[in-house]
Amino acid sequence: MTDPAQPAIKPPGDVLIFVPGLGKSESVQLAHVAELLCWELNQQAPDRATTFASVPTSVGAQVVHRIERADGKGAVSAVLDVYIYDSVAELDRNTTATQQVIRVFALGLTAAAAVVALVGVILNVRRRAKSRAQLWQVLAVLLMLLCIVVYFGIAVVALVEAVVTIVEGESIQPVLHWPQWVVLIGAVIGGLLPTAREKINGLGERSVQMVRFCFTGVLRNRLCGGLQDLVERVSRRPEVEHIHLLGYSFGSLVAVDTVFPHGGSPGQNLKLVDTLITIGSPFDLVRMVRPNYPEGRTFEQDIKPRWVNIYQPIDVLGSNFRDNEESAEATIGLVSSTDSADRRVPEENRQWNPDLKLNLVNMLMLRSLSVHAGYWDDSRTARSALGLAVKSLSVRRPILQ
Repeated sequence: MTDPAQPAIKPPGDVLIFVPGLGKSESVQLAHVAELLCWELNQQAPDRATTFASVPTSVGAQVVHRIERADGKGAVSAVLDVYIYDSVAELDRNTTATQQVIRVFALGLTAAAAVVALVGVILNVRRRAKSRAQLWQVLAVLLMLLCIVVYFGIAVVALVEAVVTIVEGESIQPVLHWPQWVVLIGAVIGGLLPTAREKINGLGERSVQMVRFCFTGVLRNRLCGGLQDLVERVSRRPEVEHIHLLGYSFGSLVAVDTVFPHGGSPGQNLKLVDTLITIGSPFDLVRMVRPNYPEGRTFEQDIKPRWVNIYQPIDVLGSNFRDNEESAEATIGLVSSTDSADRRVPEENRQWNPDLKLNLVNMLMLRSLSVHAGYWDDSRTARSALGLAVKSLSVRRPILQ
Protein backbone atom coordinates (compact mmCIF):
# COMPACT_ATOMS: atom_id res chain seq x y z
CA MET A 1 0.00 0.00 0.00
CA THR A 2 2.93 2.30 0.67
CA ASP A 3 5.16 3.84 -1.98
CA PRO A 4 8.93 3.58 -1.32
CA ALA A 5 9.35 7.06 -2.78
CA GLN A 6 7.01 8.54 -0.20
CA PRO A 7 8.25 9.65 3.24
CA ALA A 8 8.16 7.03 5.98
CA ILE A 9 4.76 6.66 7.56
CA LYS A 10 4.61 7.60 11.22
CA PRO A 11 3.89 4.58 13.46
CA PRO A 12 0.39 4.56 14.93
CA GLY A 13 -0.43 5.62 18.45
CA ASP A 14 -2.95 2.78 18.85
CA VAL A 15 -2.15 -0.89 19.39
CA LEU A 16 -4.58 -3.82 19.55
CA ILE A 17 -3.47 -7.04 21.25
CA PHE A 18 -5.51 -10.06 20.21
CA VAL A 19 -5.75 -12.94 22.71
CA PRO A 20 -7.28 -15.97 20.93
CA GLY A 21 -9.00 -18.97 22.44
CA LEU A 22 -7.77 -22.55 22.72
CA GLY A 23 -8.48 -23.48 19.09
CA LYS A 24 -5.89 -23.41 16.34
CA SER A 25 -8.02 -22.67 13.25
CA GLU A 26 -6.83 -20.17 10.65
CA SER A 27 -9.82 -17.94 11.35
CA VAL A 28 -8.26 -16.82 14.63
CA GLN A 29 -4.70 -16.34 13.39
CA LEU A 30 -3.17 -12.87 13.41
CA ALA A 31 -3.14 -12.34 9.64
CA HIS A 32 -6.78 -13.34 9.25
CA VAL A 33 -7.95 -11.23 12.18
CA ALA A 34 -6.11 -8.21 10.73
CA GLU A 35 -7.79 -8.80 7.35
CA LEU A 36 -11.20 -9.02 9.01
CA LEU A 37 -10.52 -5.78 10.89
CA CYS A 38 -9.66 -4.07 7.59
CA TRP A 39 -12.81 -5.43 5.98
CA GLU A 40 -14.96 -4.10 8.81
CA LEU A 41 -13.16 -0.74 8.77
CA ASN A 42 -13.76 -0.46 5.02
CA GLN A 43 -17.46 -1.19 5.53
CA GLN A 44 -17.70 1.57 8.11
CA ALA A 45 -15.48 4.09 6.27
CA PRO A 46 -16.99 7.58 5.89
CA ASP A 47 -16.71 7.45 2.08
CA ARG A 48 -15.69 5.08 -0.68
CA ALA A 49 -12.39 6.85 -1.25
CA THR A 50 -11.17 5.93 2.23
CA THR A 51 -9.70 2.44 2.38
CA PHE A 52 -7.88 0.35 4.98
CA ALA A 53 -5.29 -2.35 4.37
CA SER A 54 -3.10 -4.60 6.51
CA VAL A 55 0.69 -4.66 6.04
CA PRO A 56 3.01 -7.08 7.91
CA THR A 57 5.60 -4.95 9.70
CA SER A 58 8.58 -5.70 11.91
CA VAL A 59 8.54 -3.90 15.25
CA GLY A 60 11.69 -4.81 17.08
CA ALA A 61 11.99 -8.59 16.98
CA GLN A 62 8.25 -9.12 16.47
CA VAL A 63 6.14 -9.11 13.32
CA VAL A 64 2.86 -7.24 13.68
CA HIS A 65 0.14 -6.38 11.19
CA ARG A 66 -0.10 -2.64 10.67
CA ILE A 67 -3.42 -1.27 9.44
CA GLU A 68 -2.99 1.74 7.18
CA ARG A 69 -5.61 4.19 6.01
CA ALA A 70 -5.57 5.83 2.56
CA ASP A 71 -7.81 8.82 1.94
CA GLY A 72 -7.93 8.41 -1.87
CA LYS A 73 -5.81 11.53 -2.40
CA GLY A 74 -2.41 9.93 -1.90
CA ALA A 75 -2.19 10.45 1.86
CA VAL A 76 -1.54 7.28 3.85
CA SER A 77 -1.47 7.05 7.64
CA ALA A 78 -0.93 4.15 10.01
CA VAL A 79 -3.84 3.84 12.42
CA LEU A 80 -3.40 0.55 14.29
CA ASP A 81 -0.77 -2.10 14.99
CA VAL A 82 -2.22 -5.55 15.67
CA TYR A 83 -0.31 -7.93 17.95
CA ILE A 84 -1.21 -11.43 19.09
CA TYR A 85 -0.62 -13.07 22.44
CA ASP A 86 -0.84 -16.78 21.72
CA SER A 87 -1.94 -18.37 24.99
CA VAL A 88 -2.12 -21.81 23.32
CA ALA A 89 1.57 -21.65 22.40
CA GLU A 90 2.33 -20.53 25.95
CA LEU A 91 0.37 -23.49 27.31
CA ASP A 92 2.20 -25.89 25.00
CA ARG A 93 5.59 -24.52 26.07
CA ASN A 94 4.74 -25.02 29.73
CA THR A 95 3.02 -28.39 29.43
CA THR A 96 5.26 -31.32 30.23
CA ALA A 97 5.08 -34.37 28.01
CA THR A 98 3.11 -37.14 29.70
CA GLN A 99 2.26 -40.67 28.70
CA GLN A 100 -0.95 -41.19 26.75
CA VAL A 101 -2.42 -43.35 29.52
CA ILE A 102 -1.96 -40.62 32.13
CA ARG A 103 -3.40 -37.96 29.81
CA VAL A 104 -6.49 -40.04 29.04
CA PHE A 105 -7.26 -40.81 32.66
CA ALA A 106 -6.61 -37.18 33.67
CA LEU A 107 -9.13 -36.20 31.01
CA GLY A 108 -11.58 -38.75 32.40
CA LEU A 109 -11.28 -37.43 35.94
CA THR A 110 -11.72 -33.85 34.73
CA ALA A 111 -14.76 -34.76 32.64
CA ALA A 112 -16.30 -36.73 35.53
CA ALA A 113 -15.81 -33.79 37.91
CA ALA A 114 -17.32 -31.44 35.33
CA VAL A 115 -20.34 -33.75 34.90
CA VAL A 116 -20.97 -33.71 38.66
CA ALA A 117 -20.60 -29.93 38.78
CA LEU A 118 -22.93 -29.40 35.81
CA VAL A 119 -25.60 -31.70 37.25
CA GLY A 120 -25.48 -29.61 40.42
CA VAL A 121 -25.84 -26.43 38.39
CA ILE A 122 -28.78 -27.83 36.40
CA LEU A 123 -30.58 -28.80 39.60
CA ASN A 124 -29.83 -25.49 41.32
CA VAL A 125 -31.95 -22.77 39.75
CA ARG A 126 -30.22 -19.98 41.64
CA ARG A 127 -26.82 -20.79 40.12
CA ARG A 128 -27.89 -20.98 36.50
CA ALA A 129 -27.09 -18.22 34.00
CA LYS A 130 -27.71 -20.54 31.03
CA SER A 131 -30.83 -22.36 29.91
CA ARG A 132 -31.27 -26.01 30.84
CA ALA A 133 -31.19 -26.95 27.14
CA GLN A 134 -27.74 -25.38 26.73
CA LEU A 135 -26.41 -27.04 29.87
CA TRP A 136 -27.75 -30.43 28.76
CA GLN A 137 -25.75 -30.04 25.54
CA VAL A 138 -22.56 -29.38 27.47
CA LEU A 139 -23.36 -32.40 29.63
CA ALA A 140 -23.80 -34.53 26.49
CA VAL A 141 -20.34 -33.57 25.23
CA LEU A 142 -18.78 -34.35 28.61
CA LEU A 143 -20.48 -37.73 28.63
CA MET A 144 -19.03 -38.40 25.18
CA LEU A 145 -15.57 -37.67 26.56
CA LEU A 146 -16.24 -40.05 29.46
CA CYS A 147 -17.30 -42.75 26.99
CA ILE A 148 -14.00 -42.33 25.16
CA VAL A 149 -12.09 -42.71 28.41
CA VAL A 150 -14.09 -45.83 29.28
CA TYR A 151 -13.41 -47.17 25.78
CA PHE A 152 -9.71 -46.64 26.33
CA GLY A 153 -9.90 -48.57 29.60
CA ILE A 154 -11.73 -51.44 27.88
CA ALA A 155 -9.05 -51.45 25.18
CA VAL A 156 -6.41 -51.94 27.85
CA VAL A 157 -8.40 -54.84 29.35
CA ALA A 158 -8.84 -56.39 25.90
CA LEU A 159 -5.12 -56.15 25.22
CA VAL A 160 -4.27 -57.80 28.54
CA GLU A 161 -6.76 -60.61 27.89
CA ALA A 162 -5.34 -61.24 24.42
CA VAL A 163 -1.77 -61.37 25.72
CA VAL A 164 -2.71 -63.74 28.55
CA THR A 165 -4.60 -66.02 26.15
CA ILE A 166 -1.62 -66.26 23.80
CA VAL A 167 0.91 -66.77 26.59
CA GLU A 168 -1.12 -69.56 28.22
CA GLY A 169 -1.53 -71.31 24.90
CA GLU A 170 -5.32 -71.18 24.88
CA SER A 171 -5.57 -69.79 21.37
CA ILE A 172 -8.09 -72.54 20.47
CA GLN A 173 -10.57 -70.78 22.73
CA PRO A 174 -12.62 -67.88 21.30
CA VAL A 175 -10.40 -64.80 21.38
CA LEU A 176 -13.17 -62.25 20.90
CA HIS A 177 -14.87 -61.64 24.22
CA TRP A 178 -16.94 -58.53 24.96
CA PRO A 179 -13.94 -56.22 25.53
CA GLN A 180 -12.50 -57.14 22.14
CA TRP A 181 -15.87 -56.59 20.49
CA VAL A 182 -16.06 -53.11 21.99
CA VAL A 183 -12.57 -52.30 20.74
CA LEU A 184 -13.37 -53.70 17.30
CA ILE A 185 -16.54 -51.62 17.00
CA GLY A 186 -14.66 -48.54 18.20
CA ALA A 187 -11.96 -49.13 15.60
CA VAL A 188 -14.59 -49.32 12.84
CA ILE A 189 -16.19 -46.08 14.01
CA GLY A 190 -12.75 -44.47 14.21
CA GLY A 191 -12.09 -45.54 10.64
CA LEU A 192 -15.31 -43.90 9.47
CA LEU A 193 -14.45 -40.71 11.39
CA PRO A 194 -10.66 -40.47 11.04
CA THR A 195 -10.31 -36.97 12.47
CA ALA A 196 -12.75 -37.40 15.35
CA ARG A 197 -10.18 -38.90 17.74
CA GLU A 198 -7.68 -36.08 17.16
CA LYS A 199 -10.34 -33.40 17.58
CA ILE A 200 -11.77 -34.91 20.76
CA ASN A 201 -8.29 -35.53 22.15
CA GLY A 202 -7.36 -31.91 21.48
CA LEU A 203 -10.65 -30.67 22.94
CA GLY A 204 -10.11 -32.77 26.03
CA GLU A 205 -6.58 -31.53 26.64
CA ARG A 206 -7.63 -27.90 26.15
CA SER A 207 -10.54 -28.45 28.53
CA VAL A 208 -8.17 -29.78 31.18
CA GLN A 209 -5.96 -26.73 30.70
CA MET A 210 -8.95 -24.39 31.00
CA VAL A 211 -10.00 -26.07 34.25
CA ARG A 212 -6.45 -25.72 35.56
CA PHE A 213 -6.50 -22.03 34.63
CA CYS A 214 -9.75 -21.38 36.48
CA PHE A 215 -9.03 -23.44 39.60
CA THR A 216 -5.27 -23.06 40.10
CA GLY A 217 -3.27 -19.88 40.43
CA VAL A 218 0.00 -21.13 38.94
CA LEU A 219 -1.16 -21.47 35.34
CA ARG A 220 -3.31 -18.34 35.55
CA ASN A 221 -0.41 -16.27 36.86
CA ARG A 222 1.87 -17.60 34.15
CA LEU A 223 -0.48 -16.77 31.27
CA CYS A 224 -1.55 -13.40 32.66
CA GLY A 225 2.09 -12.58 33.36
CA GLY A 226 2.94 -13.32 29.73
CA LEU A 227 0.22 -10.97 28.49
CA GLN A 228 1.31 -8.28 30.94
CA ASP A 229 4.89 -8.62 29.67
CA LEU A 230 3.66 -8.04 26.12
CA VAL A 231 1.69 -4.97 27.23
CA GLU A 232 4.84 -3.68 28.92
CA ARG A 233 6.93 -4.14 25.77
CA VAL A 234 4.30 -2.36 23.69
CA SER A 235 4.01 0.49 26.20
CA ARG A 236 7.75 1.16 25.84
CA ARG A 237 7.18 2.33 22.29
CA PRO A 238 7.24 6.13 22.62
CA GLU A 239 4.50 6.72 20.05
CA VAL A 240 1.95 4.37 21.67
CA GLU A 241 -0.85 6.23 23.45
CA HIS A 242 -3.64 3.65 23.66
CA ILE A 243 -3.65 -0.12 23.95
CA HIS A 244 -6.77 -2.19 23.22
CA LEU A 245 -7.15 -5.79 24.43
CA LEU A 246 -9.36 -8.12 22.39
CA GLY A 247 -9.93 -11.50 24.02
CA TYR A 248 -11.86 -14.32 22.38
CA SER A 249 -13.23 -17.34 24.29
CA PHE A 250 -10.56 -18.60 26.71
CA GLY A 251 -8.41 -15.62 25.72
CA SER A 252 -11.04 -13.29 27.18
CA LEU A 253 -10.49 -14.85 30.62
CA VAL A 254 -6.76 -14.26 30.28
CA ALA A 255 -7.36 -10.62 29.29
CA VAL A 256 -9.85 -9.96 32.10
CA ASP A 257 -7.66 -11.63 34.73
CA THR A 258 -4.69 -9.57 33.56
CA VAL A 259 -6.46 -6.22 33.86
CA PHE A 260 -8.39 -7.15 37.01
CA PRO A 261 -6.20 -9.77 38.72
CA HIS A 262 -6.84 -12.02 41.68
CA GLY A 263 -4.85 -10.85 44.65
CA GLY A 264 -1.79 -8.92 43.43
CA SER A 265 -1.88 -5.49 41.86
CA PRO A 266 -1.94 -5.04 38.08
CA GLY A 267 1.18 -3.63 36.44
CA GLN A 268 1.43 0.12 36.02
CA ASN A 269 1.90 -0.31 32.27
CA LEU A 270 -1.79 -1.33 32.11
CA LYS A 271 -2.65 2.37 32.45
CA LEU A 272 -2.43 2.58 28.66
CA VAL A 273 -5.14 -0.06 28.20
CA ASP A 274 -8.01 2.03 26.86
CA THR A 275 -10.44 -0.69 25.75
CA LEU A 276 -11.13 -4.26 26.87
CA ILE A 277 -13.21 -6.28 24.40
CA THR A 278 -14.40 -9.80 25.27
CA ILE A 279 -15.94 -11.96 22.53
CA GLY A 280 -17.64 -15.27 23.35
CA SER A 281 -16.34 -15.16 26.91
CA PRO A 282 -17.09 -18.28 29.02
CA PHE A 283 -17.28 -16.10 32.15
CA ASP A 284 -20.89 -17.06 33.01
CA LEU A 285 -20.21 -20.78 32.62
CA VAL A 286 -17.09 -20.56 34.78
CA ARG A 287 -18.82 -18.66 37.58
CA MET A 288 -21.64 -21.23 37.63
CA VAL A 289 -19.15 -24.03 38.24
CA ARG A 290 -16.91 -21.93 40.48
CA PRO A 291 -19.10 -19.24 42.13
CA ASN A 292 -16.19 -17.41 43.78
CA TYR A 293 -14.26 -16.97 40.53
CA PRO A 294 -15.30 -13.28 40.07
CA GLU A 295 -14.38 -12.37 43.64
CA GLY A 296 -11.17 -11.16 45.25
CA ARG A 297 -10.17 -8.80 42.44
CA THR A 298 -7.77 -5.87 42.62
CA PHE A 299 -8.90 -2.64 40.97
CA GLU A 300 -6.65 0.35 40.34
CA GLN A 301 -8.30 3.76 40.01
CA ASP A 302 -6.08 4.75 37.08
CA ILE A 303 -6.75 1.50 35.17
CA LYS A 304 -10.29 1.85 33.87
CA PRO A 305 -10.58 0.54 30.33
CA ARG A 306 -13.94 0.68 28.59
CA TRP A 307 -15.19 -2.91 28.75
CA VAL A 308 -17.19 -4.11 25.74
CA ASN A 309 -18.70 -7.60 25.76
CA ILE A 310 -19.93 -9.32 22.58
CA TYR A 311 -21.87 -12.60 22.69
CA GLN A 312 -24.33 -14.80 20.82
CA PRO A 313 -27.49 -15.60 22.84
CA ILE A 314 -27.45 -19.22 21.67
CA ASP A 315 -23.75 -19.71 22.54
CA VAL A 316 -23.44 -21.67 25.79
CA LEU A 317 -19.83 -20.52 26.14
CA GLY A 318 -20.69 -16.87 25.49
CA SER A 319 -21.73 -14.64 28.38
CA ASN A 320 -24.16 -11.78 28.84
CA PHE A 321 -22.96 -11.15 32.42
CA ARG A 322 -26.47 -11.59 33.80
CA ASP A 323 -28.37 -14.25 35.74
CA ASN A 324 -30.92 -14.57 32.96
CA GLU A 325 -30.99 -14.65 29.16
CA GLU A 326 -32.43 -11.17 28.65
CA SER A 327 -30.83 -8.78 26.19
CA ALA A 328 -29.98 -5.97 28.57
CA GLU A 329 -27.07 -4.28 30.28
CA ALA A 330 -24.62 -6.39 32.26
CA THR A 331 -25.35 -6.74 35.97
CA ILE A 332 -22.91 -9.46 37.07
CA GLY A 333 -19.18 -8.85 37.03
CA LEU A 334 -16.00 -8.80 39.07
CA VAL A 335 -15.96 -8.01 42.78
CA SER A 336 -13.24 -6.11 44.66
CA SER A 337 -11.27 -7.93 47.34
CA THR A 338 -11.67 -4.98 49.72
CA ASP A 339 -15.20 -3.73 49.04
CA SER A 340 -17.99 -6.02 47.84
CA ALA A 341 -19.87 -2.99 46.51
CA ASP A 342 -16.98 -2.11 44.21
CA ARG A 343 -17.58 -4.03 40.98
CA ARG A 344 -16.52 -4.04 37.34
CA VAL A 345 -19.04 -5.02 34.66
CA PRO A 346 -19.01 -4.55 30.88
CA GLU A 347 -20.16 -1.05 29.96
CA GLU A 348 -21.44 -2.33 26.62
CA ASN A 349 -23.22 -5.67 26.32
CA ARG A 350 -23.74 -6.31 22.60
CA GLN A 351 -25.38 -9.25 20.86
CA TRP A 352 -23.99 -10.84 17.73
CA ASN A 353 -26.30 -12.93 15.54
CA PRO A 354 -29.33 -12.42 17.83
CA ASP A 355 -31.80 -14.01 15.38
CA LEU A 356 -30.32 -17.50 15.82
CA LYS A 357 -32.60 -19.16 18.36
CA LEU A 358 -32.29 -22.39 20.29
CA ASN A 359 -35.01 -24.68 18.96
CA LEU A 360 -35.39 -28.46 18.98
CA VAL A 361 -33.38 -29.00 15.78
CA ASN A 362 -30.53 -26.75 16.94
CA MET A 363 -30.53 -28.45 20.33
CA LEU A 364 -30.21 -31.93 18.82
CA MET A 365 -27.35 -30.67 16.62
CA LEU A 366 -25.56 -29.23 19.67
CA ARG A 367 -25.68 -25.78 18.09
CA SER A 368 -25.12 -24.10 21.45
CA LEU A 369 -21.59 -25.47 21.27
CA SER A 370 -20.85 -25.36 17.54
CA VAL A 371 -21.82 -21.68 17.16
CA HIS A 372 -18.96 -20.69 19.44
CA ALA A 373 -16.72 -20.56 16.38
CA GLY A 374 -19.31 -18.47 14.51
CA TYR A 375 -17.94 -15.12 15.66
CA TRP A 376 -15.44 -15.35 12.80
CA ASP A 377 -15.68 -16.24 9.15
CA ASP A 378 -13.24 -18.36 7.17
CA SER A 379 -13.31 -15.91 4.24
CA ARG A 380 -12.16 -12.31 4.00
CA THR A 381 -15.38 -11.04 2.49
CA ALA A 382 -17.98 -11.69 5.17
CA ARG A 383 -19.02 -9.87 8.28
CA SER A 384 -17.90 -11.02 11.70
CA ALA A 385 -18.33 -10.01 15.31
CA LEU A 386 -15.32 -7.74 14.83
CA GLY A 387 -17.72 -5.26 13.22
CA LEU A 388 -19.20 -4.59 16.66
CA ALA A 389 -15.68 -4.33 18.09
CA VAL A 390 -14.68 -1.79 15.44
CA LYS A 391 -17.76 0.32 16.20
CA SER A 392 -16.85 0.38 19.88
CA LEU A 393 -13.23 1.28 19.15
CA SER A 394 -14.15 4.10 16.76
CA VAL A 395 -16.33 5.77 19.39
CA ARG A 396 -13.28 6.60 21.47
CA ARG A 397 -10.70 6.66 18.68
CA PRO A 398 -11.97 8.84 15.80
CA ILE A 399 -8.87 8.00 13.74
CA LEU A 400 -10.44 4.57 13.15
CA GLN A 401 -13.62 6.06 11.73
